[in-house]
Amino acid sequence: MQQHILKATEAGEVMSLVLRSPHECNHVNVCTALYRVAKLTDGGALAPPHDASLSRLMAVAEELLQEDRFTARHLSNLAVALARLGDPSSPLLPDIARAFAAKAASASVGELAMVLWAYATLQRREPALFDAVAQALLPRVADMAMKELCTAAWALSSADHYNQALMEALAGAFKAQAAGAARAGGGVRALPQDLSMLAWAFSHMSDSRWTLQPCAVELLQQAIEPQVLATLRRFRPPDLAQLATAMARLSYDSEPLLRGICSASLLQLDAFSSRELNALLLAMAKASLDFSDEELLRELPRHVNRQLAARKFTRQELVNMAWSMAVLDVVDAQLLNAILTTVQGMGPLPDRELHQVHQVCLVFAERVPEAFRGVDGELLQSARDAWRAEKRREKQSSARHLDVSKCLALMGVEHRNESEHDIDIEHRNESEHDIDIEVVGVGLRLMSSDNDNNEDSSAQQASPSEDDHVPLRVAIEVDGPGHFTCNSRRSLGHTVLKHRILAQLGWTVVQVPFYHWDRIPFWASMERKRYLQRKLGITRTIHFGARDWSTYRPIGAGQKSTRFD
Repeated sequence: MQQHILKATEAGEVMSLVLRSPHECNHVNVCTALYRVAKLTDGGALAPPHDASLSRLMAVAEELLQEDRFTARHLSNLAVALARLGDPSSPLLPDIARAFAAKAASASVGELAMVLWAYATLQRREPALFDAVAQALLPRVADMAMKELCTAAWALSSADHYNQALMEALAGAFKAQAAGAARAGGGVRALPQDLSMLAWAFSHMSDSRWTLQPCAVELLQQAIEPQVLATLRRFRPPDLAQLATAMARLSYDSEPLLRGICSASLLQLDAFSSRELNALLLAMAKASLDFSDEELLRELPRHVNRQLAARKFTRQELVNMAWSMAVLDVVDAQLLNAILTTVQGMGPLPDRELHQVHQVCLVFAERVPEAFRGVDGELLQSARDAWRAEKRREKQSSARHLDVSKCLALMGVEHRNESEHDIDIEHRNESEHDIDIEVVGVGLRLMSSDNDNNEDSSAQQASPSEDDHVPLRVAIEVDGPGHFTCNSRRSLGHTVLKHRILAQLGWTVVQVPFYHWDRIPFWASMERKRYLQRKLGITRTIHFGARDWSTYRPIGAGQKSTRFD
């Protein structure tokens, strides 16, 4: 019977062999039959007569499951067969999960990885099964092949089954194998699909579990990126898009890798789906590198217009694309107009998409007004209203933000937190919306009355000329780790766009990055004040008491900068 099943060339023939005499078939025959049916159909749907036969074959397998006939290997093959058949509602799945969990310790690492893959592919949550497999895998990850490591990591991430110890062990084993292959000169052993799958898995898991991010970044930097750069021409569009998405999620900065992805994508741009184009452009926008000379961006409009005509894009993808054009400063009025007019015909937009549309308007409305011809004014007004409502809602400032605000207050700098302009801290005078302030030379003139009564106020008494007074609207942005790339501390696309829009609206943006502010101990209040004095360019003497003051002059050419500059 087993030989006949293996030689059969059609799914219907396989099922007929078993169902003609089911009681003469053992558990091996039934397992092989289901696996062969899945392979011969290759994910396609069965015709109605064969569909009924498949249900009967499943019933035979269920009887054998109840009798506990299957080994761990057979159970793994059954799970893989069901995944390939695309049957997430099969009654066999809970029974297979329970049986395999009990036998996980006796399964090979390949079988353990494939069971995880099968249930993750079917989007079946089986926590007890995943826990048992993780426990069996953890001491044996060194025995896993590269493909098995990638498969297990992808499955755990797809099923959102978090096990940091196992994920770190998988990363360590992959790095060790990659380093060993490089030392031996044996070349790259991981397939492009496996590399992109592994990168996606760790980036997806790190997205909500920040404690895993250092491990993910190290894996990408040390083991995945070198292999990808050596084999980029072999990557298909889904792999390239998945890799770009992983970089964006991790906020990973590597210009050679991202430009390599762009070059490889350019060669097969016609094969990219709308989702893959959107993922690639979003990754480029988040990286916020200078892509002005990138040929991919010059070729992109033709491919986007072709897919727009075929109505391939979802509304979210189109809004993301317009927003990415704003970040990357891609000025193409015709393409932007086509995107916006298509979006307005796709129904009401949720707030998040309206916010993106408003940012696009702020960037392009004055520069390329033709991009908004034919765009419904109601859409633009809705976007503006949604933005204002979001920025006027009550916000809770971070501890870092409040520390900066407290320090500014001690310095006598009037300011307001969390303004409606989406600014962390703004300097102000009497008017809420007219936020001009005066400066002296290159520095602010503080409005603290305490300075005027100080005994040593010679610097205050020097009257500046009228030419020294320049109106300023200063926006202080206290930016935490989420505003920077994780491995180079370069501002991300959404932060660059925000600063650019504020500058376009007449604001002078002063960025206080976490990696500067956090280095100053909280008890060193004077150092914090001096840091802000230099950041804001305050050249007037700041007095904190009769014997306590601070002065600052910008460094000149050839002078050595201090740690504050």
